[in-house]
Amino acid sequence: MSITRRTSFVELCSPVPLTHDLSVTASKAKLARQTPRPATQRQAQAELTRRKLLEAAVEHFSARHFDDVAASDITETAGVAQGLLFHYFGNKRGIYLEALRDAATRLNAATTPPPGDGAPFDLAFLDPPYGAGLAERSLDALAAGGWLAADAIAVVERGVADPVVVPAAFEPLDERVWGAARVSFLRHSPLAA
Repeated sequence: MSITRRTSFVELCSPVPLTHDLSVTASKAKLARQTPRPATQRQAQAELTRRKLLEAAVEHFSARHFDDVAASDITETAGVAQGLLFHYFGNKRGIYLEALRDAATRLNAATTPPPGDGAPFDLAFLDPPYGAGLAERSLDALAAGGWLAADAIAVVERGVADPVVVPAAFEPLDERVWGAARVSFLRHSPLAA
C-alpha cells in the first residue's frame, strides 16, 4: 500500500500568495533514496587524482624499499601537487597501506570466480614469481577444486633454466622460448589424472 504525504507551502516573496502542492508517494521516495547520484566533475577529478597517486605509489614501492621512496617521488610520477598525497592518504604510510589494500583487492577479484553460472575457467595463465613447482601446485589446486574445465588451456611462464614439470591432470601441447622465458601450453585432461 502506498502512502501519500502532501506538503503545502506558501511563497512569501510573491505579491500574490501561491500555494504549491507537492505529492510524494512512499515508493517514489524509496526509489529516490536508492538511485545513486552521478559523480560530479569535481568528484571524478578527485578520484582520478587519487588513482594516479596509487598507481605511482605501486610503481615506486615495487621497485624500491619503503624507506627509499620519498613522498615527492610519488607525486612527481603522478604529476600532482605534493599536498594532495597528504590530503587523500594522510602520510606516506597511509598511501603504502592503501596501495597494499588495492593490490589485494585486485588479486582477490582476479582469483574469485565471477558470479553467475559457476562454470569453470577455460584458460589459466600462471606467472609464478616464487619457488620452483609453484605453478604446478597452483594448477593442481585449480584442477582439484573444479576451477578448470576439461580441455582448459593453461599457460605457464617459467625461466629457461627452470625444470619442466607437467602436473598429472595435464598434457603438454606446446612450448616456446622468448629470451629468458619459457612458456608452456598445457591442456587440462581430467581423465589422464
